[in-house]
Amino acid sequence: MQPCIGKLVNMTSLSVVDNAISVLPLELFSCTSLKTLLLDRNKVTELPPELAKLVNLSILSYEHN
Repeated sequence: MQPCIGKLVNMTSLSVVDNAISVLPLELFSCTSLKTLLLDRNKVTELPPELAKLVNLSILSYEHN
């Protein structure tokens, strides 16, 4: 995932399923309009505390990481 993702401040849904992602870029947490974040089947071992900045997030899927 590229750092420029943080510029997508009006994005409401993001699916990065099956992408071998191991670290979520801090810029992702600038996307405060996100309501759905699908992280299934990647290599993320922990969710950073910055996740709390996504105040509109209502669906988080994090299976098989």
